[in-house]
Amino acid sequence: MPASPVREEVVVDGLATTVTTAGPATDESAVVLLHGYGATGRYWDRLAAEIGDFARCVAPDMPGYGSASQGGAFEFTVGGYARFLDRLLDQLDVRRAHLVGHDLGVVWALAWGALDASRVASLVLMSLGVVPGYRWHRYARLYRVPVLGELVMMSAYPRGVESVLRRGSSHAPPREMVDEVMAQAHNPDTRRAALAFYRGIPDLGEVTIRAAEELPRSDLPVLAVWGAGDPYVPAVFAEQQREYFPKAEVLVLPGSGHWPLQDDFDTVAAAVVNFLRQHGAG
Repeated sequence: MPASPVREEVVVDGLATTVTTAGPATDESAVVLLHGYGATGRYWDRLAAEIGDFARCVAPDMPGYGSASQGGAFEFTVGGYARFLDRLLDQLDVRRAHLVGHDLGVVWALAWGALDASRVASLVLMSLGVVPGYRWHRYARLYRVPVLGELVMMSAYPRGVESVLRRGSSHAPPREMVDEVMAQAHNPDTRRAALAFYRGIPDLGEVTIRAAEELPRSDLPVLAVWGAGDPYVPAVFAEQQREYFPKAEVLVLPGSGHWPLQDDFDTVAAAVVNFLRQHGAG
């Protein structure tokens, strides 16, 4: 049975955060798991436990989320997150990373990879990737409107959050997932981080394309995982990853939505673990 992940506090440039870890802590190569909006490093607990059986694994709470909610003067931009991740991995002595991202975590993964492509061993893109021509979904469009975005986030209540999560999934979300998203929605620093992200990127497609252009696209191992019914980032983008990463493997799960890891954990975990083993993690 996989060992449970452990938490450790790390301070980067005065910002304290919690990093969920599993596997051998001394390896200079690691699987780096990056959560998306409304989540924290705990999002990856089950997957981290399985990966920890054969490789080092780190999953931080990114600034504005979870334990890293005291943002202070942190620059809530894609570049700010990439630089934070760079310093965090340096501090953890991670020299080469197998990046696994979900949702906004994919944007941060691509942006960090663009800083120094030589440190990227592989990419797993869940529910987001290089998205040319992407149009913001309904909630993102609301978040981008000053005052209205704040009101929408502050008005979150359990039944409404559950309804939103259910719309993007193939079944009712776990109670712990609803509770986590609720906690994040009512955290002022999380609202600040999320609204700065949505308002600071006029064109998400252009941001992801520019980052991908800095990576060794012809040789980089990539796995794209999508839910066929994703209402926020449509599954048509899954196959388009091959246009930017010719060696990309694509897994589209029927009956799944924006959270494929929750919708079909066994299938997604098996695909990710096999991919990571195949490309040298551990």
